[in-house]
Amino acid sequence: MTCISAKLHTATFAARVVALGAALGLLGSAQRALAQDAPAATDEPAADAGAEDLGFSSAASAQPAPAVAEERAVGSWGTRFIDRPRTLPQGMIEAGGYLDYSRYTETTTTGEVTVSSTALTAAAGYGVTSEFELRASYGVSLDPSRGKGPFAVGAGFGFSEGSLAIAADGDFSYDLQSETGGIGLGARVRYKITPALGLYTRRQLVMNLIGDGQKPAELHLPLGAGYQVNDQLYAFAETELAQLNLRHSTTLAIFADYLPLTVGAVYVVSPKLEFGGTLYTDLRNSAFDALSIGGFGRAYF
Repeated sequence: MTCISAKLHTATFAARVVALGAALGLLGSAQRALAQDAPAATDEPAADAGAEDLGFSSAASAQPAPAVAEERAVGSWGTRFIDRPRTLPQGMIEAGGYLDYSRYTETTTTGEVTVSSTALTAAAGYGVTSEFELRASYGVSLDPSRGKGPFAVGAGFGFSEGSLAIAADGDFSYDLQSETGGIGLGARVRYKITPALGLYTRRQLVMNLIGDGQKPAELHLPLGAGYQVNDQLYAFAETELAQLNLRHSTTLAIFADYLPLTVGAVYVVSPKLEFGGTLYTDLRNSAFDALSIGGFGRAYF
């Protein structure tokens, strides 16, 4: 069950974080920094929010928004989530709030132990240019015995060519409660198969650099698919092909060791306001042994 707890440091959602989750991938996660009560998660840096850059990073694609969306937006920042650029437009400010609940059950020498946590994260981003953005986030646990949480800062540089869009991300996070910190590096890549369907991946490298004890480093291989249901509703599903041990961690392979699944949706009220949610579990093990549920809202100025 150690692999289960490692998958549930949510930051979701956020956090993953900064991407976000998200991305907040500054993701925010669905899933890092928000379950810092988990013994196996305290040695890892906060990460993004989650799937499809919902945590602390912008999610977008190479294709321009269709005319119906452009009429309601500034530039290409329309209501169609799949058509947005990979980074925030120049001069745009993003402000978001993320609420996440996670729980996992771990088998110890004395029996099974269930740990749960609820966390709230505030995140912000700014488009320095049309290709370069800056992001920051801070999360707190709603558990009275644990008020402090992870703080993260990061940056992303994006470009696109036809149906392919890529954004290189990097972030640094530090948990004020566990006094651990590290970096996250990788690329948010999306390829649009059709105007409404795309495949994507996000931040891959997570490396702990600060704190007592072992400092794990892992390479993750996430893969997801997103679908634009209509001009305002976007749905997605994501899994992870493998987690590779680089230092003081565990190598996991999909199907053989775990089968992580994140599903979620984003409803864009207008180009300036959106809401969404995610659900994470591990289908290889009991769904109730590893579970994370998150919701968020974001505004753009």
